[in-house]
Amino acid sequence: MKKIFLFLIASVFSGSTLSQTIPILSKEWTGVLTLTSMGSTTMNNPNYKSSENNNNQDWNSYTQPRKLTIKKQEGRSLEILVRGPRVESVWVGTLSADGKEIVLAGKHASGLLKIVGNQMHGCGTSRGMDGNFEHWLNSYSAWCWEFIPEKS
Repeated sequence: MKKIFLFLIASVFSGSTLSQTIPILSKEWTGVLTLTSMGSTTMNNPNYKSSENNNNQDWNSYTQPRKLTIKKQEGRSLEILVRGPRVESVWVGTLSADGKEIVLAGKHASGLLKIVGNQMHGCGTSRGMDGNFEHWLNSYSAWCWEFIPEKS
């Protein structure tokens, strides 16, 4: 009898941990991107040069505004659109079980965002994405995003 009682108590605690409510994220977020790169990696970079003869090897950095839209949320799975002054990119993401982190992947980059209160922030890495293999090989960046929900 004692073993059954202990099993029931353990089941209640483990069941409550597994049945955490997945948060529904705000649809629209505004913020900034801060990026540091070797090479200019994408046409989004103000230092980008499209010439294939130019390897864009200079170290550079910039900060730009960003808008993040949660296009679709099905449980923990997300489809995300990020817009900047010169680019839009689509990402997929998975929300952690506790709703405090999102792992992101895009065609040319990946990252991790943390959700703390009404803020979302995190960092990741990117490679050149203009279809030129040499540019992809020689252009790379580290970036961070900081977002707050847009006011309705």
